[in-house]
Formats: sequence, C-alpha cells, structure tokens
Amino acid sequence: MITTYQTLRDYQFSLCRIDWSFVIFDEAQHIKNPNTLATRAAKGLKAQFKLLATGTPVENHLGDFWCLMDTASPGTLGAYQSFRKTYIAPIRQAGASEVSQVRLDVGRQLRKETGALMLRRLKEDNIEGLPSKIFHLGIKVDDDYYAYHAALDKTMEGEQLQRYNTIIDVVLESKEQEDSRGQTLSGLHRLREISLHPFLLNQGTLNAPKNIEKARDTFKLSGKLHSLLSILDEKEILLKDAVVTPEEVSGEDMSRFNFINFEGVNSGSDESLDGNSLKLLS
Repeated sequence: MITTYQTLRDYQFSLCRIDWSFVIFDEAQHIKNPNTLATRAAKGLKAQFKLLATGTPVENHLGDFWCLMDTASPGTLGAYQSFRKTYIAPIRQAGASEVSQVRLDVGRQLRKETGALMLRRLKEDNIEGLPSKIFHLGIKVDDDYYAYHAALDKTMEGEQLQRYNTIIDVVLESKEQEDSRGQTLSGLHRLREISLHPFLLNQGTLNAPKNIEKARDTFKLSGKLHSLLSILDEKEILLKDAVVTPEEVSGEDMSRFNFINFEGVNSGSDESLDGNSLKLLS
C-alpha cells in the first residue's frame, strides 16, 4: 500500500488497526514535529519494522532528530524532556567560545547512541557521472589555483553585529513558546539580509547617498561591502593607469580597444574626469 502523510493523518484510526510487516516513511522530515497529527499517526502505526528516509534529519534543531528516531525506534533516545536536557540544553547554554566544542561532543554522543541504527548514503557513491563539487575561495591566480585574499576576511561589527545577534536571540526565545512555527526559517531569511547590510533587514532598502564619502560610510556598515570597497580601492590604482585620451592612442588600430566614455562621471568632485577621457578596458 502506498499513501501520503495527509491520508495517514485523515485515516489514522483505520490504518493504525492494521498489523503491518513493514512501514517505510519517505521524505520523513514531514513528520519531524511531534505535535502534528501526521506525526502522531505515524507513531501510532503498528509494524514489525519501520524505516525512515530523509535528506534533512535536522532541519531546525535537534528536536527534529529525536522525533524521527522516536518514530523509527521508540525509546532509543528516551523521553523528549530527557533528550532536551542531555543534548539540546548544553548547546544553548554554552558560551560563544565553547559552543563549537560542545556541538562536537553532543554529536559524538548522539552517534554513539544511534549510529548502529543509521545509514548515510551519499549521492556521489551511488550515482555515476555527477560533476565534482568544487569550492573556490579567494582570488583566482591561475586556472587551478585560488589564493586567499586578506581583504575577504572581515568580521561583522557595530550595528550589523548587534542586529544579527538580536535576530538569533528572538528566534531562540520563540523556541520556548508553544507556537514557534516558521520562526527558524524567517530568522534565517533575516540573518541573510543583515549579513548583506543591516539596512536590508525586513526587506528594507539601501539607498546610497550621492555624496561619495557618505556612500562609503553607509557601505562600511556591512562587513561584506567593506571588503568589497577595500578590493576596489586596490583595483582603482590599476585602473588609473588605463585611463587614456584619444590622442594617446592616435595611430593605433582602434578595433583592438573597447572604450567607455566617462563624461559626467563624478562631476563636481576632484575626481571627475575630462569629458574626452576614455577608459581602456582591453
């Protein structure tokens, strides 16, 4: 018999009366919340063997993992209150300098308790022809090598860091309330906005001032944009060597060059270019 979680929820009493040999839950993240009717129906099914398949055993917090494991093998991780005290509380109570190590310790302990009941299957091991996953970090030096660029190393600070930490605190506090549905995903979206620039929080806008100095001050509120400005300042030195006038390339084969007219750029400032100036691109 093949059915859906919605049907399981709607016909819970009928399906739970049957003694099943096997029950297999695909996309088991749909029953990660112990308070939903679908999860309660899944836990109520009688079967000699239960198998859960999911690509996201932990989507919001470790409570998801407890719920899935309790469905597959009831009692393995004890009651939720005990699980929360043993595995979740230490992470939430750990200080900033300790939290990474605490997560590792909790992970090792969980694997020790449940490792024999779990099987991890990687796509790379089971599907031929998948392209390799390559991460490029830094600045490209040649076709096969990327070098770390110090300007990319920027830590949030000031208003950006304050807003970032505030969102984390709000999400953690919502977890203590009865109805916290959607808070984690919403919090992730807001953290993404803040990581780009604090003014973008809650779909805000970033209106750059016309004054160059004020624009720079606004951009520097973001760690990412601050790094970008630093890199562009380095490139600006190189670009100034490529600003030429038509007279400087007279007699050259003009088809070899691409030009952009800078007339009117930064007009009124000390950095404004003459209307006849051209920037050599290639």
